[in-house]
Amino acid sequence: MKSPLTYLLLMRLKNQVLSWLKSPAKLIYLLFIAAMLAMVVFSGQANPAMPQDRRDIHELTAGLFALYLLLYVLLAQRGFGQGASLFRLADVNLIFAAPFRPRSVLFFGLVQQMGQSLLLGVFLLYQFAWMRQLYGVSLPTLLVILLGYALTVFSAQLTAMVLYSLTSGDDKRHTVFKVAFYGLLVAYGGYVLTRLLADPDHVLDALVTAGNSTVTRLVPVAGWVGAFVAGFAMQDRLLAVSGIAACLAYLVLLVVTVMRARQDFYEDVLLTTESNHNAITARKEGRLEDAAPRRVRLGRVGLNKGSGAAAFYYKHVVENRRSRVLLLSGQSLVFIVTVLAVSFFMQDIGLLGMFAFSSYIQIFSVAMGRLNRELLKPYIYLVPDPPFAKLLHSLRESLRSHVTEAVVLFVPLALLLRISPLNCALCILARVSYAYLFTSGNLLTERIFGAGTSKVLTFFFYFLILTLLALPGIVLAIMAGTVTGALLALLGANIPMALLVFFLCRNILQTAEFNNR
Repeated sequence: MKSPLTYLLLMRLKNQVLSWLKSPAKLIYLLFIAAMLAMVVFSGQANPAMPQDRRDIHELTAGLFALYLLLYVLLAQRGFGQGASLFRLADVNLIFAAPFRPRSVLFFGLVQQMGQSLLLGVFLLYQFAWMRQLYGVSLPTLLVILLGYALTVFSAQLTAMVLYSLTSGDDKRHTVFKVAFYGLLVAYGGYVLTRLLADPDHVLDALVTAGNSTVTRLVPVAGWVGAFVAGFAMQDRLLAVSGIAACLAYLVLLVVTVMRARQDFYEDVLLTTESNHNAITARKEGRLEDAAPRRVRLGRVGLNKGSGAAAFYYKHVVENRRSRVLLLSGQSLVFIVTVLAVSFFMQDIGLLGMFAFSSYIQIFSVAMGRLNRELLKPYIYLVPDPPFAKLLHSLRESLRSHVTEAVVLFVPLALLLRISPLNCALCILARVSYAYLFTSGNLLTERIFGAGTSKVLTFFFYFLILTLLALPGIVLAIMAGTVTGALLALLGANIPMALLVFFLCRNILQTAEFNNR
């Protein structure tokens, strides 16, 4: 093969496939994922909605634009801080030092990142059943939605790289680009707000209209990708072609900018690549203090109170105060906005359907909780207090966060779905019960498997354990028959189950070796 970089890409792909085939845990996990995907696709194909029963496809295209815009902003704004990189540390150590032209190395990173961007959007394939049922989405359209997701992620990462390359070392230029970036967001937010104020009695219709307007189609990247997906879904060839053409032209402009602005872009990505690699390594080894961002909002420092096991409660309170935006952390706000956005477009599934969706999303927010990260550090094991006391004080901290998150989520949902105050209060309590049920599932998984087991196999059994823990409450909720009865059934099943698991795992904090056996 003439090109060593092409050979390297193909060998990486081949070795990845071989690693899956040679690892029983990875193979079982892949077969399970494939089986679930096949089940979702076949079930969606088998139960298509009749044309007269389908919802307006414009609701879906507006929601997809919001998803693409959120992804693009979150990823692209990294260019004003640490930047983004298309390379791994191995590339920096080997390929950057090899006698390749910078242009060839850049395209190697682009192709490599494009494949990773596609893999990131695989979760969208599991949404086929409800998209098919509500909007009549075909399988080719779903694949185009996945392609739009990959294009958005890829464009955002390349944008972050270009922004960092153009603004690093120049404070004035950094300020100009940052004001322009966020100024466009504020301007578009003002446009959406104007549309809402023009028709305050029909919020959903106003949002859908704004999400499919000409102004929205002109929003960089997210609007163009949204136009491409909407044009394909609605068989509007001109809209689809114009959207994908604008997006591809933008990508070409970014690549040309990198090559023209600074032919030797190695220094721009070296620091970012090394920092990303160190952060990933620190997370794997449990050194989360080394994985923290370089800029941390301190505020007041020191615990000032608490001793022994109680010190972990005050420690987590301080960490939460530093990480939160207004009342909640950034990740909690993202999850809540996601659920509220979905609720706008899926009001027909009712309160229990939205509660089930929010509980599914809650699995991921609970998995990022303070206690799970504390288990990776040695300090909580070294405090000479009873392990059960340390566990209870660590759980005590999360109560405030879980209650606040539930209130912020379900009060707007109660107004949107017009549910009674009693059911709203029960939803809040049931969500808190699920938070502790999922936390107990994390502890049980750590207690059984520890750190020495394959992560893929642990991940598989983690969801299996959560399913078994949640199953009694789900069965009782189905038997209840009413919304109020179902929420009471969830409370009555989740709380005893979580308390039982906490009691069985009461010695998990005795020693680190005991946990990692």
